[in-house]
Amino acid sequence: PAYPLALFPTLLLTLFVGVAQGFIFPAIHTFLAKWVPPQERSRSVSLTTSGMYLGATCDMLFFPSHV
Repeated sequence: PAYPLALFPTLLLTLFVGVAQGFIFPAIHTFLAKWVPPQERSRSVSLTTSGMYLGATCDMLFFPSHV
């Protein structure tokens, strides 16, 4: 690594993000199920999911140092 002392904080933050995502995904679906009308739910879930992947793709494209 470019900065060896950053390895532990990076691993710790990666672990935190992984644990947080375990709670975020069910919370998003619960929120959408309660607040979005039934005829628009599939569209809202697909937009939400594709937005997450688009954000990750743009991050890797525009900020390759994050990889």
